[in-house]
Amino acid sequence: MIDELRLIHYPVIIGSGKRLFPDQRMVPLTWNVMEQHTFDNGVSIIRYERNKNQI
Repeated sequence: MIDELRLIHYPVIIGSGKRLFPDQRMVPLTWNVMEQHTFDNGVSIIRYERNKNQI
């Protein structure tokens, strides 16, 4: 089981793509944003922690 997830997001507009979380409700219900940093170039680093109440 994964307890922590760190994503580095590079914003690119390509018109379409595959979603990491197909069901948008999954992210707020099962994961809590613990830390987020956005750089001047638009790149974001986001650290999620699993919501222990939803396990």
